[in-house]
Amino acid sequence: MKIDGVFVTGIGCIGDFGVGKREFKDFFDQKESVRKKVSDFKFNDYMNIAMLRRADENSCFASVAAKMAIDDAGLDLNEYVTGKIGMVMATTHGPLAYTLEYHQEMIVGNAHMVSPLLFSNSLPNTMASYVGNIFKICGSTITLTGYNSVLQAVKCGGELVAGGIVDVCLVGGVDVYDDVLKEAYHNCLKNPEKISESFGGSGVIVLETARSVKKRAAKPYVKLLKTEINTLNYSRMDSCKGIAANLASNAEADGVEQIITSCWDNEECHRGRDVLLADVKKTIPIVDCSDNFAFTFTAGEVFKVIFAILKVLCEKQNKILVQSVTKLGSCGSLLLGGYKCEA
Repeated sequence: MKIDGVFVTGIGCIGDFGVGKREFKDFFDQKESVRKKVSDFKFNDYMNIAMLRRADENSCFASVAAKMAIDDAGLDLNEYVTGKIGMVMATTHGPLAYTLEYHQEMIVGNAHMVSPLLFSNSLPNTMASYVGNIFKICGSTITLTGYNSVLQAVKCGGELVAGGIVDVCLVGGVDVYDDVLKEAYHNCLKNPEKISESFGGSGVIVLETARSVKKRAAKPYVKLLKTEINTLNYSRMDSCKGIAANLASNAEADGVEQIITSCWDNEECHRGRDVLLADVKKTIPIVDCSDNFAFTFTAGEVFKVIFAILKVLCEKQNKILVQSVTKLGSCGSLLLGGYKCEA
């Protein structure tokens, strides 16, 4: 789907690489980098945490990333009409630790003594609720869950902005987790131990209308050009060839200069990815970010988008296609262009 007049003007990110786009870029530019742990972060170093004192870690990370993105964009949210600022937040697992603790208390413990905070902090939309309350976001607020939810969130946010429903939309992803997921995915991944190498984190980008950009004299990072979400049938790889042919044809027609991809860590996803890229890789360079981002779920998906945005900016690439192949046959793509670029 083509998207008209939507620009990325702000970036915020926090994860095992550190905090902010500079530390993000430095981490992936270096061959040997030390990964941080959740305990290394003090959220009050980045924002007033009064409203986060009872929040789960997902909400804390998402709120810090959102603040950095807003600051990076130079936005004063008070200048916008109430209801014209929206948000789309994506997550694969949500606040899983709170969900497990809540059910443990309900089933094994005394149900009458369970803290009500456990329930409210165990819901998938908890992160969007905290971010919305802190920054007084009163427009459309949506939470998307599941694999590949970040590219779906970008598509949704782009449609909200392009359709004039909101002037500004925060689009983000968050997943913060522990060894529980390593055990849960033990039989689903080739290398489940890699989940433990990172705790995930959060990333947020700011989408704006051309009118808002012009009014503020903002300098965007990139322009959103197209998004597409497909479902693959991994049991019938021949069915993927049609999508692969369309991908190659569209990439050539769109003038794509590079493809940033990642693939879920199991055999069927690898086969699906290979079929999808078989034709297009003959003419367009492909950067596989699976080792960096595929094991951090939604956090990795949004980090990959930020990685591509910075590539367009820093390497002066005209058009980059972000592509993902994930579990359950979800395949998404996002075409980014320099902010003066036309589709």
